[in-house]
Amino acid sequence: MPVRQTSINAYRTIQASGMLSKRRWEIYDVLFQHGPATATELYNKMPPSAGYRSLLARGFHTRLRELVLLGVAYEVQERICNATGVQVIEYDVTANLPAGTVKRPPERLARALERIQILESENAELRRELAAARRPHRTPVP
Repeated sequence: MPVRQTSINAYRTIQASGMLSKRRWEIYDVLFQHGPATATELYNKMPPSAGYRSLLARGFHTRLRELVLLGVAYEVQERICNATGVQVIEYDVTANLPAGTVKRPPERLARALERIQILESENAELRRELAAARRPHRTPVP
């Protein structure tokens, strides 16, 4: 059986220092306790009090991916998930402390801001049309 890259010292340091946000910590903790595992297997191990059980699994997967980007988790291999029967990625923790921060990619943010400007412009145009439609119509006097 392969040796895990875990470090109880890294786990305790992350726990004591608050280096991870609450949601990231909850997922890291479950991964540390039950890994290696697939995202769905981990999701199913989350305690109901963690809040994810009532949310979509999408947010869970996003936080798990952020743990990989921070260097505290990694993709071990592809394998058949015990929960879904589908071939997916298996994750596990590393012995690393979080490196850097995870931010929205600048190009994605720029596209979002551009879309907001377009929607605001369209909204202003629709408001002008609505105001014009509400004005009383004057019929020319012959």
